[in-house]
Amino acid sequence: MELRSRRKVQNAGPDLVTNAAITTANSLTPFLSLLSQEMKNHIYELVLGGNLIHIKRDLIISRRDVVHSTKGDIKEQRFTHQICSSHISEEDAEDRFYAEQDSCLYVRDIELRHSRCGTATLDGTTPAPSRMDINLLHACRQIYNEARFMPYSFNTFSFDSPRNLRAFVHLLIRRGVNVNEAIRSLHIDLLHVNHDLHGWFQAFNAVTQHMTLLEKVFINVDQKPYWSISDDDDQKILAMKPVMICLAILRNTPIKSAAIVVSDRFLARSSATSLSRLSNFDIECRWCLWVKKLWADAIKEGILGRQRSGSENTDGAE
Repeated sequence: MELRSRRKVQNAGPDLVTNAAITTANSLTPFLSLLSQEMKNHIYELVLGGNLIHIKRDLIISRRDVVHSTKGDIKEQRFTHQICSSHISEEDAEDRFYAEQDSCLYVRDIELRHSRCGTATLDGTTPAPSRMDINLLHACRQIYNEARFMPYSFNTFSFDSPRNLRAFVHLLIRRGVNVNEAIRSLHIDLLHVNHDLHGWFQAFNAVTQHMTLLEKVFINVDQKPYWSISDDDDQKILAMKPVMICLAILRNTPIKSAAIVVSDRFLARSSATSLSRLSNFDIECRWCLWVKKLWADAIKEGILGRQRSGSENTDGAE
């Protein structure tokens, strides 16, 4: 996500001459000068923040000048973003996850909350993604100088690929964004745990190195159909121990709050007919909901050093 070109960002930085010109202009139209910086920051937060933003990389194909080049088309991946269209916040999803006591395997209301974010509908059409509105930054130079990094601080950035997370951090550094101070909230969606585990190790190490003021993290772990080929509870926990070690890297950040949800999108997407075809062994190899809650508590304890209060919900589900 690029707010302005690199040249414009470099030229827009405040200096003595710029600040003097801003002061002179404000004396003629003193609206901004009458507001305290705290009040202005609150306005910036209301206008520029409060969203969960999915960060993706799309393959962009552009044609070369066939007159001056004999090579083929240029293919490159560029970052795109979309404001989350889920009607359930991540905090609400975690509350429902812990409060559910009727289901033994998953919480239907929260499983597919991000399924319509950037994906095609049943009729084959793709809804137009909702983008961030940063027109306020173009209002005047003073607002731009004061608020140009606030879209990073006042929003939660969501990643379902470790490669995208690492590349996004490095891109911001190259663009002159102080990642250590800018990013305050992350959403991690672990979709393909096994073959992406090494990549997540590297991504989380990048987070601990460059996001030294990170305050919140939201983690959704999707239970793959065959996390474990055993119906023994101890073996199920052992199979996910590498994931726990990987997520525990985040304890090296100053995170103050964490929300953990373990989902099962395979079952949530399955029809009643498909579910009826699953054998008892297939069901027993999956985690029961109370085991997911225990595992989520262990992850949170590993990151924050404390467990979520409300273990009575887990006991009740058990």
